[in-house]
Amino acid sequence: MVTRAILGLLLVTTFIGELRADVYALISRDEVQLNESFTLVLIADRNEQGEPEIEGLSENFDILGRSQSSSMSIVNGQRETSRRWTYSLLPKALGDFEIPALSVGGVSSQPVRVRVTEPVVAPAGDPDIFLEVSIDRNQSWVQAQVIYTLKIYQGVAIRQNQLEPLRVEGGEVIATRLGEDRRYEATIDGRQFDVVERTYALFPQESGEYEIQPAVFRGSLYSRGRISAPQEFRSEALQLSVAPAVPPPAQFADALWLPASELQLSASMEPRDGILDEGVPANIVVDTVVRGLQANQLPELELDVDPALRVYPDQPDFASRELPDGVIARRQQSFAVIAGRGGVYDLPTITLPWFDVDTGEWRVASAELGSLRAAGQVDSQPAPVVVEPEPEAALDPEPTAPPVIAEDRALRAALLRARLINYGLLALWLLTMFIMWRAPMKQRRKRKRARVEADQNATYRTARKARKVAMQAAQRGDASAARDALLDWAREALGPHAASGLVALAALLPAQEATAVLELDRALYGASEDGWDGARLAKAINSLDRPGVHNSGQQRNDLPALFPSS
Repeated sequence: MVTRAILGLLLVTTFIGELRADVYALISRDEVQLNESFTLVLIADRNEQGEPEIEGLSENFDILGRSQSSSMSIVNGQRETSRRWTYSLLPKALGDFEIPALSVGGVSSQPVRVRVTEPVVAPAGDPDIFLEVSIDRNQSWVQAQVIYTLKIYQGVAIRQNQLEPLRVEGGEVIATRLGEDRRYEATIDGRQFDVVERTYALFPQESGEYEIQPAVFRGSLYSRGRISAPQEFRSEALQLSVAPAVPPPAQFADALWLPASELQLSASMEPRDGILDEGVPANIVVDTVVRGLQANQLPELELDVDPALRVYPDQPDFASRELPDGVIARRQQSFAVIAGRGGVYDLPTITLPWFDVDTGEWRVASAELGSLRAAGQVDSQPAPVVVEPEPEAALDPEPTAPPVIAEDRALRAALLRARLINYGLLALWLLTMFIMWRAPMKQRRKRKRARVEADQNATYRTARKARKVAMQAAQRGDASAARDALLDWAREALGPHAASGLVALAALLPAQEATAVLELDRALYGASEDGWDGARLAKAINSLDRPGVHNSGQQRNDLPALFPSS
């Protein structure tokens, strides 16, 4: 148990990548299409002086944009600073490329590999919006992971968008969303598209033929200050063939069905040298990490040890991480081992058979435990049994604690010490996890606020221009132009519902302004007996609230959750 928290911290570090170098590089995606951009982030942990040497990037990539920032934090009373450079890159050719080690102030990052694939081709007709879907394999096995990717290409802004839930026919399928949506740009036939990419892990629970139904995306296109009627966009359907479980080999006839792309076993022991003091337990931690399975699919492992050793298993720990390329799961099991007598004990090799979905073959993962050397008297041979006659009138001696009770007391004390240490390390681990989770949450909130402010500023500028045009048209008595400009202002300031007509707009305005708008409506459609004077409408427009204050109808261009909660 004592090692569990330490091993958990190491595994968390493995999940998020190597971040211990002074300068390190991260990329937003390791597989891109030829016409798609991706982001390279270079981070210097110690505020290295100078600028990155990026001459090697231009050989295989065009640099579309760059920015830099710095940050400072105080940890345990010490100030830590870092600098960050962000580059938007566009590949020049197909193939596998390596982003070379980039140097900052004489310190270099690690190389990063990226694969560039064939570019997507836009459908015929030069559409403003289109969808692309794919799966990483067309043939799979029951309960094995299949990665489903959906890309939405947007050539224009879109409002009130909605994505229908994913539908799969042919049998039961468990679908798990993999991380957050990724956003980037793509150039197709010289036209720029914003791309939203979303991935899912699909786990078919039955063998047979499946059909992944077309993805359906709906929304109103926003272009040149006008919003179109709602439109629907569909992808193609995908076919998936799922085979039944493959029987295990004869030497592992009772093996469970574990279809995965990678599975590793590791084991650790405290004390590391395997030498135990009398009454002190050994703590053994067995860790299973698998790619392509859920954590609850991993089996419970057992230790088959010498009868002189007593094994006390602890409750296992589970963890899963949804990465863009699939699910990674982890199961940790801890065992406290007590030696009943002194001696040397060889511990077994732990094995776990699993099915490799990439090769279509069974494999075996294993972990060596080594041996234990327990202090205390070593039994070389059984002691002879001597039977003595019982005295007829012997008095009962004063009772003493049986050896078993004394041994159990020592065991409980040792286990209590181990638990207390483990709880402290576990609390440290949870605190570390909270800090790691908190930091990106703040960044996401900051980016969200920036996007909202940008949308509001753009809406304000468009509405202000339309308001000015409407006032000028009213002053010169052009009723038709005043109506069009006034409805453009209403669409941006009050939402699409207010731009359906002058009557609908008047219902949302104060009494004096509403009267002026209704007079314009009567003048346009011949209901007014007197000639129309635009001066009154111009005065009403001038007194309207600042555009954007009542912008309740404004819709953000964010993609909604595929499975919205009720």
